[in-house]
Amino acid sequence: MKPRYDPRLFIGLTTSRTVQSKLEACQGEVRKHLFNWHYIPPTNFHVTLHFIGEVSESQIPLIDEAMTRLGHQMSPFTLDWNGIDFFGEPDTARVLFVGASPCEELSELTTKLAEIIPTSRARKEFNPHITLAKARKQMEPETKVMNANMLRRLREHNRIGPEPVKIEFSTVHRQFMLMETVWVGRAVSYDVRQRYALGGPEITPGDIY
Repeated sequence: MKPRYDPRLFIGLTTSRTVQSKLEACQGEVRKHLFNWHYIPPTNFHVTLHFIGEVSESQIPLIDEAMTRLGHQMSPFTLDWNGIDFFGEPDTARVLFVGASPCEELSELTTKLAEIIPTSRARKEFNPHITLAKARKQMEPETKVMNANMLRRLREHNRIGPEPVKIEFSTVHRQFMLMETVWVGRAVSYDVRQRYALGGPEITPGDIY
């Protein structure tokens, strides 16, 4: 991997410690039945709203100014988190996540973000989600089959073990963030570079739940 000299940025939402605890408990249940997956550290739980990529420091003030203006135009919103799922089919799943119901205010925000900061990535329908785990690239065939069976059960019966997997909580968002992906060796963290209030003056980090 080539060294990165420019910050790798995205627009996102952070999670509170309360939400992190709920998601970590969900991970604990899944860990009993899904093997050879990498489980995301709770402090790394976040929602990606718009990927930007590598940006020179000289361009960041322009992004900051645009995001400040956008924040004042948008409204705060609530996300209702209500299910655990994965992308793709059980045999080829790579990402396990907790999903939220569609939100009109958030859809408007992500649409505006794509207009203001175009990227080379093709725009897909936005579905708010928080990644819980990612499948490792190397996996024994027997483990792969077993995991596929567990994921199939999860999607068809909403359970991966004896009991249903229950996810039901709401989060209130009054700000969004400019975030940076930071690598330290093989470990990664997502640092907040700036916060933008939605529909009003600046607020403190404690105002997001």
